[in-house]
Amino acid sequence: MWVWPKSPGFLLAPAPLCGMVKTGTEKGAIAESGKPMEVLTSKLASGFRELEGVWAPWSSGQRLRSPQWAKWWWEHYAEGRDRLFLLQVQDPSGACVGLLPWYRRRHPWLGWVLRSLGDREVATDHGDLVLDPRWAGPAIATLAQGLIQHARGVARKGQPVWDLIHLEGVPCGACHLLWLVSRLLTQGMEVWYRPDQGLWQLSLPSNWQDYLALVSKNRRKKLRRLSREFFQPGRVQLVEAHDEKTLWKVFDHLVCLHQKRWQSAGQKGCFASPRFLQFHKQVLRHWVPQGSARVFVLHVDGKPVAAEYQLRDTKALLLYQGGMDPEASACSPGKLALIHTLQWAMEQGYELVDFLRGDEPYKGHLQARRFACVKLRVIAPGTASRLKAQLWLAAHGLKHHLISRKKAPSSPSPASWRRLSLDLLAQWLSTPAPYPWNRSTPYQDDSRAAAGTESTVADGSASRPMADSFSPGKV
Repeated sequence: MWVWPKSPGFLLAPAPLCGMVKTGTEKGAIAESGKPMEVLTSKLASGFRELEGVWAPWSSGQRLRSPQWAKWWWEHYAEGRDRLFLLQVQDPSGACVGLLPWYRRRHPWLGWVLRSLGDREVATDHGDLVLDPRWAGPAIATLAQGLIQHARGVARKGQPVWDLIHLEGVPCGACHLLWLVSRLLTQGMEVWYRPDQGLWQLSLPSNWQDYLALVSKNRRKKLRRLSREFFQPGRVQLVEAHDEKTLWKVFDHLVCLHQKRWQSAGQKGCFASPRFLQFHKQVLRHWVPQGSARVFVLHVDGKPVAAEYQLRDTKALLLYQGGMDPEASACSPGKLALIHTLQWAMEQGYELVDFLRGDEPYKGHLQARRFACVKLRVIAPGTASRLKAQLWLAAHGLKHHLISRKKAPSSPSPASWRRLSLDLLAQWLSTPAPYPWNRSTPYQDDSRAAAGTESTVADGSASRPMADSFSPGKV
């Protein structure tokens, strides 16, 4: 068991000053203030059923963080040796107050790797810890300590449960997941990072005319022309699925247009994967009738030219997937779908449109804001785990060097993995996070104070600045 005295700036303090005290079975622990301290414990949940009553309320209308999304993904993507890793935190009464929704997969080189439920080709954004906001700080500290114990084999008679943590799409802002990483970093674990694709979000004004005033003059003329030529004369027909009876016809159009678009560009397209296709059929089968997801197709002069698959959060509309007919480029089907989407989102009262990850130029043209994201790898403290990770880093560095030599001088070099230091992490934690992290993180004041502290990585080297690809640049 571990106790947590409340203290400012705890997550970025050096390990001996972090304030967590091991109590074992001691009773009546007293903090420095003389008041009794709460005791939290961590344990692995047996499965999704055990967490049904607590997970859903904490996701608070965020579809990509919901237990249904994670459960359905697991049903379709779990492989033979995969194991759930649902590490939960319990308060003194035994109630769950925090959860780490991960799984572990065996890698031939790296051993057991912890990953987020919903990763890989589904590319679930908005991944984070699932926490009761009243217990956020103590729960994060207890989860970190639970991870350390499982890495050292305390819970399995000396057999480590994991060798590496691999996370994708982590925003470089104040989020619970980075606070957890900071706990592991202060406990002496190595953390490596690499730039990931940016997350793009558009804050919506109250009406369409106010939005047009935000974009460039040329963009404004194009949008007005398309509205005048196609929407006002009634040449565009919207067909939207509202129940399972109408869903599959619209969904077939979505798949066909998506595949047609990407195959014309020499790529397979997401729906070429049978597991991806079946997973989203299950999602839409449940969420379209509930109003949690939206699928529609636009017809121009009676021909389907564009389709969209969107998820409806409480405050945001998430543009998850789409497709368009490349042969209908004369009517700009992608822009027609965006015009309808933005106008509909404003009418529904959404605060923002979330384009999710991906650095396509059109997102910047629409005045969306880019939030930098990273991939993270946390190496377990054991000698074997660190050796495996060092071998992998050496192999990756060689591959990076060979790819760079083959590329033309003008081509951007692939990003390499870099060692994460406390001062760089403090900079990230002092940065506002995008939605939905900015609605659930209580540590902004502490992170701003911590940003001014001096610290170095374990080997004494200074932190390095983020790669140029982290900046939005001109679009």
